[in-house]
Amino acid sequence: PYFRLLRIKPGSPDDVIQCILESRPMYEGLSSYKALSYSWGDEPFSETIYIGRNSLQFSVSPHVAAALRHLRDPCRAVHVWIDAICINQGDLLEKSQQLSIMASIYNQAEQVVIWLGGNGDSNNQSLEDEEVIWSMCQQSHAWWNRLWVVQECVYAERCPVVMLGDHTMSLDSWIQTWTASYRSWRTRDGDSLNRTKILQDNLVFLRMPYDAWKTHTEDNIQRLPLLLRLRQTAERQCKVPHDRIYAILSIVDHREARWIPPDYRKSYSTLRTEVNKILRSSP
Repeated sequence: PYFRLLRIKPGSPDDVIQCILESRPMYEGLSSYKALSYSWGDEPFSETIYIGRNSLQFSVSPHVAAALRHLRDPCRAVHVWIDAICINQGDLLEKSQQLSIMASIYNQAEQVVIWLGGNGDSNNQSLEDEEVIWSMCQQSHAWWNRLWVVQECVYAERCPVVMLGDHTMSLDSWIQTWTASYRSWRTRDGDSLNRTKILQDNLVFLRMPYDAWKTHTEDNIQRLPLLLRLRQTAERQCKVPHDRIYAILSIVDHREARWIPPDYRKSYSTLRTEVNKILRSSP
């Protein structure tokens, strides 16, 4: 199978974003790239990047455009995998085919980057800043509510890196920072009790993809039953109803997953009927 990589040309922060889409064979072992884990959100595709030698215009959300700017290097090209661009979202057959190798795409990346945003004041704020943490708690940041991030983190070869503007931190260090804030707020007076409860609720969502990454091995990653994974991820969000199933296929028991080949062309009601049949026949 093949997949696409986005080569971001060198440039300064204010330059337009110029890229080239390259097709690569999977498993060639030669690709050096970063795989982006981020939330799609509901922003309009109001920004333009330029792709190919003819600089074809391609519309992206401000969130994606900001990620590309911050990942861009001033001196050398950078290869990135990002689903909004590297998969033809309008081709349901291609989406289905690419989904089947998505776990491998994240596994082969030199780095999985969790992109939290880069506009506004975030460029001047550290990931360790308690006010940044509190702001994310109040907003219930879209990244850790997203269903797909569990798979994206689980298959990372190395611990994913969290990126907020120009600030980066490994996911394990960031979890430790959140845990320290939780312990600190718990001992304070005033409204800290309210803060502590909100932080604790957010931390539960944030820890799940990290704990899944930290404890997974090749032997146990596909051993959990489909029904258990569905219950574990029931409160996570996805834009397309099919993804309630497809986003967890690579982290459930392969004996069940093999009977659910991704196919966005079928209706969700048909998919749900097929899944219910598999669940009824499972031990």
